[in-house]
Amino acid sequence: MEVDVLASEQSRAKGYGEALILEADGKTLQAAEAWLKLMTIAPWYLRWIAAFRMTRPTFALASWVYGIVERNRG
Repeated sequence: MEVDVLASEQSRAKGYGEALILEADGKTLQAAEAWLKLMTIAPWYLRWIAAFRMTRPTFALASWVYGIVERNRG
C-alpha cells in the first residue's frame, strides 16, 4: 500500500483546506475516513480498529470523534 499523508501546506495547495488528507492506493481520503484507513498501518495494538472501518456505527463514531478533535485543534 502506498500512503502519503499531506501536511497542512500540501493539503491547502491541493485545495483540501485543513482537514486530515490521506492519499492511499490512488484514492484521496479525508477526515474520519482517512483516520480509519491509517489504522490499517498503525501499531499492532490499534490495528483492530481497521477491521471495523466499513461498518456504519464505527464510521459514525469516528466521524463524531474526528469532528470534536477538529473543532478543538489549536
